[in-house]
Parts: sequence; structure tokens; C-alpha cells
Amino acid sequence: MKKLFTLFLCSLWIVLLFTKPWIVFADETTPQYVYDEEQLLTEEEMIKLENLCKTKGEEAKVSILLLTKPLSSYEAEKTYMEEVFDTLYDAGTILADTAMLLINMEIRDVYIQGYGQCEFYLNNDRIEYILDDIIPYLS
Repeated sequence: MKKLFTLFLCSLWIVLLFTKPWIVFADETTPQYVYDEEQLLTEEEMIKLENLCKTKGEEAKVSILLLTKPLSSYEAEKTYMEEVFDTLYDAGTILADTAMLLINMEIRDVYIQGYGQCEFYLNNDRIEYILDDIIPYLS
């Protein structure tokens, strides 16, 4: 599971290095896993990441979300992710066990947060380990 999640994150960063801005609107009848407010991804990349989040999430019985949004501080990132989780969970769109990754180009930060059982799996040490693996791909 750990290797799979690390591989997912590394793959995600490799894709993000070669992207161009593009807006994509998800079909309202299917759950959305990628929220690209920074417009970093092409339509094709959005579809691939949506499918990857869906299939890997189903295998692990968790929801995996990718968010991009310009925010001005770490506290704003944390608050935003909590609001997104609360909104989507209350709407029945995602599971209680959710892993979220936020890419914030405003302050050049990546933030990972877990909810439910993912909160215990994605502890600070694991998050640092994952970030150590993916940061070189961001350079």
C-alpha cells in the first residue's frame, strides 16, 4: 500500500511537470477526484488522474483526491482541505477514509492530509517520506 501510494504521488508529479493550463468540468453524475482550480492539467491528464484516483481508491477502499488551489498560507491550506472534505463527505460524494493532496502554486507548497483511517496511515513521518520522494520531481 505504501509503495503504491508513493508510486501514485511520484507519477502525479511527473505528469504535473509537463502540463499546460486547461479547464475541465466533470460530469455531475460521476464523483470527481481531481479539482484543478489552478488549471495546471490538460483534459487528458485530468481524465487519467481521475481514473487513477478512482481505481487506486477502490483497491484501497478509500477516496483519493487531488486539489490545486492558490492559497496564501499553510493555515489557509489546512482550512480549505477540511472544508472540501466536510462538503464532499456530507454530500455523500466521498468515503470517510480519504487521502487528499493539495498543490498550492501560490506559495509553492504541497500538502497531504488524511481523514478517517487515512489519518492514522498518513502520519507526519509517512507524509515527510512521501514528500521527500516527490520533491525532486518538482524541481
